[in-house]
Amino acid sequence: MIKEIKILNDLKHPNIVKLNEVFEGDSSFYLIQEFIPGDTLRRFMKQKRYSNPEIIEIIRVYCK
Repeated sequence: MIKEIKILNDLKHPNIVKLNEVFEGDSSFYLIQEFIPGDTLRRFMKQKRYSNPEIIEIIRVYCK
């Protein structure tokens, strides 16, 4: 888990949520990330049924 947290902390991209803080409990890690206003991906996807080409385009835009 430590390796993944370090990688996430090093990622700097406008479409990746920024990691602000990390706390370690007795048996858990707590990751504090920046707040992104707006709908969740789940709500966005429920608004309409997307075709495969539309989904591919959405992923392409956000992964750019």
